[in-house]
Amino acid sequence: MKTRLKVILLISHLAVLGAGTGLGIYLLPILTAQEMLR
Repeated sequence: MKTRLKVILLISHLAVLGAGTGLGIYLLPILTAQEMLR
């Protein structure tokens, strides 16, 4: 049970980290481009 919980937590954290990284890479150029235009 404990090892299963650790695996589930690890997978969920990696998924969130991956989604955050992908979103950051996607949004950062848009945000910096808007700053450059001003």
